[in-house]
Amino acid sequence: YLSPFDEATAHVIDGGYGVFRGEGNTLSPIDVNGYFDSWEDGKESDMRNHSGIGVLYEYVTTQLGFSGFDAGKTMALASFADQFPPEDHFPVPEDHQSSIWLEYRPLVNWIRDNLPKFDASIEEKGAEALLVPFWVNLARQAQELLEKDVLFLTEKAIEKVGSRNLAYSGGVALSCITNRKIFDAGLADNIFVQPSSSDEGIPLGCALMGYYEEGGQNRTVMENSYLGRSGDPSTIPSVIEENGFEYRETTPTEVAKLIAEGNIIGRI
Repeated sequence: YLSPFDEATAHVIDGGYGVFRGEGNTLSPIDVNGYFDSWEDGKESDMRNHSGIGVLYEYVTTQLGFSGFDAGKTMALASFADQFPPEDHFPVPEDHQSSIWLEYRPLVNWIRDNLPKFDASIEEKGAEALLVPFWVNLARQAQELLEKDVLFLTEKAIEKVGSRNLAYSGGVALSCITNRKIFDAGLADNIFVQPSSSDEGIPLGCALMGYYEEGGQNRTVMENSYLGRSGDPSTIPSVIEENGFEYRETTPTEVAKLIAEGNIIGRI
């Protein structure tokens, strides 16, 4: 509904899974596996709910000591993998991609029963203690599995719908590294990621679905999820000075250099 496309493969990946054909203001279910109803090959199905790759990735995130909403930190931790020899820590069934209906609940249970959970409060170095081979490799393995599954599922979805315009959402869609790999793999000509792609976007989707099913016609492209008031640039210096902060003007080049050196900056 919020993409710039007149027709598209609408794809949702998280704990559940969905593929829809998008045409104008209508969405037709092709494959759906969720909590309330399921579809397979365009027909209603009584298939039970599966726990997809989003469930596994979120669980690994909590094993690393983060909140379930901090999946971006798992993605960041995985980026340190080039500093350590690769070593896998959980078993992935060789045939796990034999179907689009991925089921990760047994693997989540295995990780719960067999792998330790990081606790920054008992580590002398706090969260920095994550930067060791075990935890980095745990994040790396989850990230690699996520990327492999997303490419597999996206290819199957586009094959079924037939449109190379990809409108993509679900918590997994917030993995920017994975999204780049979809594009690099040549699976889609155009990609739109709904900015509020995780569970917070569900009420938005429900409202839009109701609007269009009741005959609404207006379409708008959602470019970001920042819906509050924008600040007045002229008030920024006075606000900073009132709070006793020092500041100076800078450039994107200087900011990039400071970040590359490991600094934390506040920029307005």
